[in-house]
Amino acid sequence: MGHKFAITIVSQAQSLVTFFRASHKPLALLRETAASRGIKRMLVTSNKTRFTSVHAMLESVLRLKDSLVFLAETQRPLLSAAVLSVLVDNDLFFLGIKQLCLLLTPFTLVIHAIQSDDATLADVMRYWFFLARQMEALKANLTDADFKAHCIAAFNWRVKDMHNPLAQLALFLHPWYRGLAANSDTAFESIRKTVVRLCKGLNKSQTEAAAMLGELNKYRMGVKPFLGSMADGGLESLRAYWESIQFSAASSGAPLQLPALAMRIHDVKPHAADNERAFSTMGWYDSARRNQMRSWVTHAMTAIKMHYTQSDPFRVSHMC
Repeated sequence: MGHKFAITIVSQAQSLVTFFRASHKPLALLRETAASRGIKRMLVTSNKTRFTSVHAMLESVLRLKDSLVFLAETQRPLLSAAVLSVLVDNDLFFLGIKQLCLLLTPFTLVIHAIQSDDATLADVMRYWFFLARQMEALKANLTDADFKAHCIAAFNWRVKDMHNPLAQLALFLHPWYRGLAANSDTAFESIRKTVVRLCKGLNKSQTEAAAMLGELNKYRMGVKPFLGSMADGGLESLRAYWESIQFSAASSGAPLQLPALAMRIHDVKPHAADNERAFSTMGWYDSARRNQMRSWVTHAMTAIKMHYTQSDPFRVSHMC
């Protein structure tokens, strides 16, 4: 989004949103015009700290395209010169928004999926594959050649920068994707090296490390004791799969090490969304109007809010 093409489109779209949200009569006319077209959802502003909010803002402008153009044609005296310059002869502007929305949609889906409570490190890796396919499909829809090249280069750089051997191992330890993670001997050798490093970090002996690698080979081939299936790809099913293997092996008198390592890796959360929400909540409480509270009061209010939201998000969605 750092390319001139995207910066210009986003800036123009945000200027529209800012103007209408700050202008009572134009906003009322926009609401009335949109309602006559069966549209209830209005303009949404963006937040510099939230990537998905830019996508939501662009979608809201695109959704209200006909209503905005109608006001530009019939209510010119009420609109600012900057707004009119965007909405008059607007084909390139709305085409740019449409292309940005197509580009941002898969990334928004992935961000929401990764921030879910049952997301795992395996999801991080498989979503990179998903985004790569989406980027390949989007090439034909991006008309600006320079912007297209920028997006491809930025994506490739980010994939290389974010590649994590632990995430590759996590993907391999997901029964649905073991073939994808170890699709070659080179990839599997990389996974083996990651396991060896983990064994050293866990202070396992050479004998234990060798046994772990043996289990890893059997798991790759899908032979006993690594059989069975999963009901779905969620975290609970993933844990149930490894727990059942661990229980069966222990019951037969031949305990395994790989299930414990797999569950330990899958328990790692791939995001810090909960922490970010906590700090955002503190920002709401410690506002310009309420900036005399002691730190422990803000902390206590945030802790209560987070507790009840996680317990029953529907009942306390507007609490405090």
